[in-house]
Amino acid sequence: MINRPAKYHAIERTSPKGPGQKYVGTCWQCGKTNLTLADATEICENITGLTEDESLIIALDKPEAVEGEPVAWASSKDYRKNHLMSAAQYRSALPKNRVDFDIPLYAHPPASADTDAAQSEIDRLRAIALDMQAGYLKATERAEEAVKAANALQIEVDRLRAALTQEPTHE
Repeated sequence: MINRPAKYHAIERTSPKGPGQKYVGTCWQCGKTNLTLADATEICENITGLTEDESLIIALDKPEAVEGEPVAWASSKDYRKNHLMSAAQYRSALPKNRVDFDIPLYAHPPASADTDAAQSEIDRLRAIALDMQAGYLKATERAEEAVKAANALQIEVDRLRAALTQEPTHE
């Protein structure tokens, strides 16, 4: 996706759900209320300044998203590039109007062995990163101690040079 300002209303349902209930919601980009699904194709003022990416992330992170169910649909068709349809829009659309939206988008990836393997790899890499950070801190402490010792040694060398360059006093 291109990181450009969101152009259309991003509607969150505020009306009761159920058979025969009209879809009414509020745009989370401009705050306009009493919007219907038809309003999702209207230009939004987008006073929040959200980009298309940010608006999609908000939609995907909604708490009502159910694991395993798509929260939105995208299209693989070139003429529908960067077009999205929310799950509510998809469910209420006539089949002929949703045929181009063939890519389901999920809020949470379905659990699988691949996901478990990926999580194990993330945990392994996180442990390595923590070990590296601890090693870096120890090396930094040792370097600071070495600098202090070198400075003390330099001070002692300077004192000895000063003592050797002074002419002896004969009394």
